[in-house]
Amino acid sequence: MIDIFIITSSITIFTLLGFIPFHTLFKNKENKFIENFLFNIIIAITLILFFNIIGFKVQAIIYLFYIFLLSSTIYLILIFKRGTFDLEDTKFLIFIVLLYFIISSNLVYNLTLTWEAQTIWLDKTILLKFDQGIFALKNTPLPEFPFLFPVLWSFFWKFLNFDTEYVGRLFLVFFYLVSLFTFVNLFKTNFRIRIIIFLISVLITFRIQGFQGDLAALIFSLILINISSYYLLLENKKKNFTNILIFLLTLNLLLYTSNEGMFFAFIILITLVLNKNLKKTIKLNIAVPFLILFTFKISVFIYYEFGLSLNSDNYALTNISKNLNIGNLILILKYLIFNILRTELLMLAILFMILEYSLIKKFNYTNFYFIILNILFIFSFFLFNAETLEGILKQKMIDLLYYSSALYIIPIINSFNSISKRG
Repeated sequence: MIDIFIITSSITIFTLLGFIPFHTLFKNKENKFIENFLFNIIIAITLILFFNIIGFKVQAIIYLFYIFLLSSTIYLILIFKRGTFDLEDTKFLIFIVLLYFIISSNLVYNLTLTWEAQTIWLDKTILLKFDQGIFALKNTPLPEFPFLFPVLWSFFWKFLNFDTEYVGRLFLVFFYLVSLFTFVNLFKTNFRIRIIIFLISVLITFRIQGFQGDLAALIFSLILINISSYYLLLENKKKNFTNILIFLLTLNLLLYTSNEGMFFAFIILITLVLNKNLKKTIKLNIAVPFLILFTFKISVFIYYEFGLSLNSDNYALTNISKNLNIGNLILILKYLIFNILRTELLMLAILFMILEYSLIKKFNYTNFYFIILNILFIFSFFLFNAETLEGILKQKMIDLLYYSSALYIIPIINSFNSISKRG
């Protein structure tokens, strides 16, 4: 019974985050409900991270968020009084809540933590939860690792004030579902079809390990939201400040997830800069602030003495001299092809790239840039690694491709919307 109460309490708090009226600071009547809802959640996550970085204790941040959630409750009451809440959006939220209960129940009755969570993230999370602050992470295993996950885990664990650690991880379930909701909302079709797409998306992207202390769900969700925002930038071709902020802040959050997340952030940024379909002002409005935020992240790691190495001695330029040979390149290629076949969203995206070209009759350079940069990163990731190549391939290739699959949702959206328009 207590587990049901925990799940109910958590979904209530998480949903209220989406109604903190941050979006009202930037009046944009063109924004849909999901864009405002998502914007408020991204701002909330960014603030939690920022306050941790500048030295606030978790309890102090929680007191601040009590005020935010009070304003969220008042704002929600006003929406219902005015009758401005769309029925379709209400249905979608209810649907997310139902799926949240199903996934969370599975998580609650299967409290296994991944090896990575037990050996790296849990120690960091406990220190933060008990108000030791970011400085204390210097004395934990692998202090050079980015720390967004333990920051979020500790915050929601302490905020919900239950003894069980999994309450902090439940936020990942909610954030994952919101990211899929953001993606599905880009399909120009009726509510029923979008619900079907939403369910299919869950079926082909759900990985329980992502909610058991693995970073998969967090990184995948951030990339999915970012590329959904990228699609809006390409489609609208006009300045929408909230959408630009979502794009920029999700890139920034990726910097603090893992080293892999950081590289994916740069892949997306480079693709954006190379894209001829975007105005130079939009590129500059994203690229310059991102580089400032990246410099700030480096400064934070120097200030807290975490170090700037990617993973102690595991990654180094000298490793390529012993790893770069035909046999290893073929081995990486073999694992790449085999694991592409195991990544359902990626397989679907490849099919839709072919369909997109047949429908639009125009070469999509965005896809091309993503593919080239992604493949270069994957090969480099393994060639610069000091660990046994086949061992790290078995462990990491599927994760990298799972993250990568979120990069390729644009051809799926374009093809579907093109078919819908013709129909």
